[in-house]
Amino acid sequence: MTHLRPVAASLSLALALALAAPTARAGDPREQQLAQALFDEARQLMEAKRYADACPKLAESQRLDPGGGTLLNLAVCHEKEGKVASAQAEFNDALSLAIRDGRKERQDLARERLAALDAKVPRVSVVVAPEADVEGIEVKLDGLVLRRAAWGVATPVDPGLHHVEATAPGVRAWRVDVPVELAERKSVRVPAFTGLAPLPPPAPLPGAGTPTVSIAPPTFTVESPTEKPRMNPLFYVTIGVAVVGGVVAAVTGELALSASSTAKDGCNFDRHYCKDQASIDAASRARTMAWVSTGALVAGVIGGVGILVIPATRSSVRVGFAPGPGGGALDLRGSF
Repeated sequence: MTHLRPVAASLSLALALALAAPTARAGDPREQQLAQALFDEARQLMEAKRYADACPKLAESQRLDPGGGTLLNLAVCHEKEGKVASAQAEFNDALSLAIRDGRKERQDLARERLAALDAKVPRVSVVVAPEADVEGIEVKLDGLVLRRAAWGVATPVDPGLHHVEATAPGVRAWRVDVPVELAERKSVRVPAFTGLAPLPPPAPLPGAGTPTVSIAPPTFTVESPTEKPRMNPLFYVTIGVAVVGGVVAAVTGELALSASSTAKDGCNFDRHYCKDQASIDAASRARTMAWVSTGALVAGVIGGVGILVIPATRSSVRVGFAPGPGGGALDLRGSF
């Protein structure tokens, strides 16, 4: 019979949740419809044990149309998800609503789950050292401000990583991350004032009775090249263009002259007449070669001009910025 107890408990919980379905209340009908749709889909996800997907839908359903039934389902969902502190708070709220509404089955479910959760909920207490209790100090746990009355009190938290922070005027913030596991109890001590590193005092502003500080204007210095000159690739590209352009211009020019000579023997250019196909082809070839020769010659000339204008090597020049008192420094490098 012992192995049947978990099954019976699960069936009992499922029945109780079914009885905890939300009831109709006055409000915006559209929000109520959306809340019901979210609730129904969340219940299906819970049956499939997809609690991480179900809980946000239940939370949104509760926001749109608050009710004890939805809240009870949300508490069960968070418990199954492992967020036992969240579940405990929601079960407490659901119990209060069930007592108000006279819903005994919901009261029984909430009390049963609260009793089971009590030993599982982790707790973190934040203790402030007397030396750290300076004027204006503010202590936070996961962003929640812990006032003086809450110092040292064991606060229920969900399992996971939690953040403790202490700040005070004139000192740097102190922070620590605290990993907490299921049913664990941890105490975090905010260190003494010496542990809260003081901020440096602000620089005095010029004014009456305060000596002014004169700031020298920045100066620039240019250093001679300290690196070995490097080849300039563009210079050698222009040489290649000039040489190739000249060679191509010479070769195609010679071909154009040869083709033109052949065309003259068989064509009368004044009458735009050629006696055979070979003469026509020669005339066409002469024109093509002439255009190619002209283009190559232009490229060669451009390359030649580039050789005269573009330097063969590049050198690095360093420009330094010398600031006045309290200033920064600037270092620029360029290639020329």
